[in-house]
Amino acid sequence: MCFVLKKMKQNKANLSLSYVTTKQITAYNFQYRNKKTPTNVLSFTADLPADIADKLEYKPIGDIVICPQIINMEAKKQKKITDYHHKHIIIHSLLHLLGYDHITNNDAKIMESIEIKLLSKVGIKNPYEC
Repeated sequence: MCFVLKKMKQNKANLSLSYVTTKQITAYNFQYRNKKTPTNVLSFTADLPADIADKLEYKPIGDIVICPQIINMEAKKQKKITDYHHKHIIIHSLLHLLGYDHITNNDAKIMESIEIKLLSKVGIKNPYEC
């Protein structure tokens, strides 16, 4: 994660990373997104007043909640290396915390391009290619 934050010029960022069960991520997905299904990851941006954040040496950017069981299942189904898929999901969620999204096709292209570049720096091929 530090590598990604440095590449994105966020050297003084602070975040939390939590690993949860399928049952827990399903509950969170329902609570925060009103979806009754599990998901691989949820990202929550920090909601700290600017006057407080500006005084901190390490600026909180948010929280990432990951479900390894879902990631492992996805990797197997998509015939991906589990470790690589896990790294991809972490990078993806970090980009969400930094303000990127994939709501529009153009936004998705931008975000995916950054993901692909960052993953290539750690020897992982484009996860969007078959």
